[in-house]
Amino acid sequence: MLFKINKIIILLNSSVLRGAYKKSGYKTGFVGKCHVIDHDLLKGNERKVKESWQRNDLQVYGKSANPRKTEVNNKMGHNHRIWSEKIKNYGFDFADAVYAANLRELFNDSLNCHNVEWKNKAVLDFIDEFYKEPFFLYYCETVPHDPAP
Repeated sequence: MLFKINKIIILLNSSVLRGAYKKSGYKTGFVGKCHVIDHDLLKGNERKVKESWQRNDLQVYGKSANPRKTEVNNKMGHNHRIWSEKIKNYGFDFADAVYAANLRELFNDSLNCHNVEWKNKAVLDFIDEFYKEPFFLYYCETVPHDPAP
């Protein structure tokens, strides 16, 4: 499968960096934002995105929904598990604290903030799990982007 981003074509079934590490016996991890795996699910107007999400077992919630409410939090947790598994399906041993893209792709105003502690905890969890083995961790931060005011 081909994915085109910034005029660069990436073969999603190729192993490139991750595969080179795995072939050398490294454990591989992914933390942070991802712009390449099923990024098409995030494009289009709000109606198109919601329809696309529902077709792909992702749960929808309102842009102003309160993530502290159990129902909304459960939907977001479900979606996070789906995105993490999508990344693992490309050969990573570990995927956590994953953003499907930038902050706005959470489609929730109150979560349009940089959750550095959440991502850093995932990094520490990865290290705790694999510190006795050689490892490669891909870590992509959201901080270069401004959250909404």
